[in-house]
Parts: sequence; C-alpha cells; structure tokens
Amino acid sequence: MADQVPGTDGGTTPPNSLAAGGDPAPQLGADGKPIASADPAAPQLGADGKPVTPPAADPAKPADIVYEFKAPEGMELDKTALADFTAVAKELKLPAETAQKMVDVATKLQQRQLETHTKQVDAWAEEVQTGKTADGKDLPEHLRVPGGDKLPETLAVCKKAMSLGPPELKQLLNDSGFGNHPAVVRFMYSVGKAMSEDRFIAGNGQQPQGDMASRLYPTATPKA
Repeated sequence: MADQVPGTDGGTTPPNSLAAGGDPAPQLGADGKPIASADPAAPQLGADGKPVTPPAADPAKPADIVYEFKAPEGMELDKTALADFTAVAKELKLPAETAQKMVDVATKLQQRQLETHTKQVDAWAEEVQTGKTADGKDLPEHLRVPGGDKLPETLAVCKKAMSLGPPELKQLLNDSGFGNHPAVVRFMYSVGKAMSEDRFIAGNGQQPQGDMASRLYPTATPKA
C-alpha cells in the first residue's frame, strides 16, 4: 500500500513507527500535522515537526513579594521613608532578604550620624564650661562666657533671655542640640545680661518672671 514502507523483516512498517537505527518519527494527525505526545518526557513538537522549547516560568511579580522590615532594637523606622523604599523594592523586584539588608545598612548609617551629632553636642557643652576647644585652645572672646564654677550663674542669666522667646524656640534648641553651641549660649548670655542691667520691662508692662528654676535652659547644663 502507498502508506506503508518495507520493514526489516520483509513485511511492512507504518511510516510513523521507529525506523531501524533512526529517531522516532513524529505522530501525524489527519491533517498531516504532528500530534503532541501523551508521554510527558517526550519532546513537544511544533507544526514544523521540530521540538518546541517550553516557555520559562514567569519571574515573581512585584505584588507577589511581601516586605516586612524589622528595625534594630530601640529604633523605629520612618513610615514615610519605608513606604517609598518598599515601592522601589517592588519595582526592582528585590528579594525580601536583600531589601531587609539594605534597610539594615540605612539604619546603621543613621545610628552613626546620631552618635556623631551627640558627641558634637557634648563637645559644645564642654567648650562652654571650660572656655576651651576640644584641642585645648581658648575659645575666641566673642564666644566665651563665664564657665567653671560660674556656669550656674551664667545659665541663670541665659534663662532670662530664653523667657523672651516662644516655647517653640526652646524646643528647637533642645531637639537640635544647638542650645549647647557656644555662639548661642554667648548670645543668650549677652541678652540676659542686658536685661538685668537695663531692668527690662516686658511688653505687657510686668516685670519678667524672676524664678526660672522650673524652666531650665534646655541643654547647656553644667556637668558634675
């Protein structure tokens, strides 16, 4: 018959069977196109009879990655900055573990900056008390105030100047640490001293409060 070829045993072999010493021929349908094999291990063939490479699995979508960042003990992550970073991490499809490492690095950097600033604020307070810079040099005259044993009296004078400002000013100097800066202390001291010498009268016609013990100058306190 026209659809059969001679076999090695003298009989006939269907054209889609294993030819002697050759590769398995593709199974053809009624339309003459290859039929996908039911054997999962067998290669899938295309319309041209050639094996088809299956598509690679889709990478994880950004929405599929869940980020739950942890902060070091004693620290709290900024929610706004964290939301911005999470959006970038999803866009870049960063693994959750990699994103956490980046957060860890950022928090360590923030800690170092805070430690550096704290040391600077302490150094300013030391300069005010001793009248000398960290390297042992005398502060310029325009930055110097009576320190040492006279520091409590100096701070009492500074408190008079602070009474002129709003509470927000005191809070700002306290939060920033600039209340310890020699230039700020010197300015407050000069204003407070002028108030004492001139017997300054407040705008409401009353004498400024004399007892400021409960409203201490926020940061530049004498060291023990």
